[in-house]
Amino acid sequence: MSRRLAAIAMVVAGALMITVAAGGFLYLRGEPAVKLSNPDPHLTGSTAATARPQAPGQDLSAKLVQVSSYAANRPAETRPAQPHTGLWVEIPSLQIALPVREGDGSDRVPQWQALHYPGTVAPGTQGNSYLYAHGLWGMFGGLLFARSGDEVRLHDYSTGTSRVMHVTRVVGNVAWNDTRWIHVTAGQATLTLQTCVDDNLRGNRFIVQAI
Repeated sequence: MSRRLAAIAMVVAGALMITVAAGGFLYLRGEPAVKLSNPDPHLTGSTAATARPQAPGQDLSAKLVQVSSYAANRPAETRPAQPHTGLWVEIPSLQIALPVREGDGSDRVPQWQALHYPGTVAPGTQGNSYLYAHGLWGMFGGLLFARSGDEVRLHDYSTGTSRVMHVTRVVGNVAWNDTRWIHVTAGQATLTLQTCVDDNLRGNRFIVQAI
């Protein structure tokens, strides 16, 4: 009799274990899948240095001074009147619109202009054209938030023509003396855009490329 009761008890215990296990499995199956952190750092809620809100330009100027000591410490001059004549480089999603002027390769860079590095091809022609500007909001500071696919326009207001290019590579931080990006060999029209990140002459630069 005792053996029969023990056997019955074991069967009941086994059934209870199976029921509990099945219930747990069904509970887990019924739970929503765990949401992974969004791999795109540009979507709202990201904490990456390159995070970009969905609304173009929203809060980016405030974010810029948090991730760039250059932007945090350098005051932006009042933008002068700039008639829309000649060639401009424009990245609407980053609120960048600057006239392109010829540079001399020195550290003398006026605000509110994008300078063309001497010796590189003219913007929009076959090869690598190197443009650089201050790392402040409204200038090239917005490059820190660039992402692949962003539209880049070379707008010649004198002729009314506009060439649309797209960001293909966010190189990111490079050393101040890393000049290989100036000498890139390109088989098609390529823009290499450079700005400052650190508030010293030997601080990092930030580079984005578009074709």
